[in-house]
Amino acid sequence: MGITIGTQVLRGEPSGGGGSVTDITAADITDATSTGRDVLTGTAADGRDALGVTIDAMTGDGWTSLTPAAGESTTWSGGRLTLDVPEATSSNEHCGASRTDAIADVDSYDVLARVQIVSGDGNVNGRLHVRCGRDSTHHVLVSLAGTGSLTIGHPNVPSGYTEYVARGSDTIGSTDRTSGQLWLRVSRRPTGVSVMWGTGTAGALPTRWSTLYSGTGASYDALDLSSGSWCLIGANAGSGVSAGLTIDVLEIRIASGGLSL
Repeated sequence: MGITIGTQVLRGEPSGGGGSVTDITAADITDATSTGRDVLTGTAADGRDALGVTIDAMTGDGWTSLTPAAGESTTWSGGRLTLDVPEATSSNEHCGASRTDAIADVDSYDVLARVQIVSGDGNVNGRLHVRCGRDSTHHVLVSLAGTGSLTIGHPNVPSGYTEYVARGSDTIGSTDRTSGQLWLRVSRRPTGVSVMWGTGTAGALPTRWSTLYSGTGASYDALDLSSGSWCLIGANAGSGVSAGLTIDVLEIRIASGGLSL
């Protein structure tokens, strides 16, 4: 067993085991332009990535944009994902982005998105969707409406939808929905699935989470549906939002193996 530093591997042997230790020079440890990684002054992101915590670069790399209907758009720009549906345009989740390999550990993971309703707040037809699971037809769905109500459940095959739980209007208040500090979180462990929300400060994670749903599902096992690497974030305007619907996804963070965020 060893620790990799750049192209070198530091291997330790039990005392008296007769093993050897690969030579590591100062340059290997402190010079990021030489053999390896700057272990001593590496960024926090370096450490998170090494441990299985990914903060998405928000450039769209690795994501597949949905095919938008006329006038709708999915735009990665300025370190954010913007989902836009023009006013009074009906939309069945035509704008958004998905990724088949978003989740590394399908047994234990956390998918978090920091989101902001830019326009369309207060309209029940405007919805943000976060979907996590096996594929586009087998997954757990979190749906946040512009009124602050939420539904959590799964799609039925070939059509329809089954709710695990529904939360009423202003479960998440307008100030939080429009602040740019709102986080939605899907947390899966081998024993169950939880959906939470919270608000942070200046882009930081919340220090306290409110649980919207926790369980293994009712008629169809949420554990089975959520056991996959697929993820989608999208907007749905239903029969149309009079002022239009614009949602910014400001950050996507994914942790595998139940690691600390």
